[in-house]
Amino acid sequence: MTNKLNTLDDLGMAFQRCTNLLPDKLQDNSHIQKNILVFLKFGGEKFARQYIETTKMHFREKAIKDTSETQTSSAHQAEEIHISEPDSLESDSLELLTE
Repeated sequence: MTNKLNTLDDLGMAFQRCTNLLPDKLQDNSHIQKNILVFLKFGGEKFARQYIETTKMHFREKAIKDTSETQTSSAHQAEEIHISEPDSLESDSLELLTE
C-alpha cells in the first residue's frame, strides 16, 4: 500500500516538474496534461520531457507562423492603402489643373 502511495507522490512531483517546463499558455491545457501523465506512467520523466520539448517546438512554430501571417496581412493592407492614396491625389491635382 505504501509503495503505491509513494509512486503516486513521485508521479505528482514529476508531473509538476514537467508542467513547469511548458509555456504559460500551455500549462492549463487538459489534453497536454493528460498526455504528460500517460508519458510519465509508461515511459518515465525522461520520456515525458521529450514529449514536452516536441510540444514546445510545435507551439513556437505555430506562433511564428501566426505572427508572419499577421505581418503579411498587415503589409498587404498597407500596400493597398498606399497604392490607393497616390491615385486619389493625382486625380485631385489633375482636376485642379483642368479647371
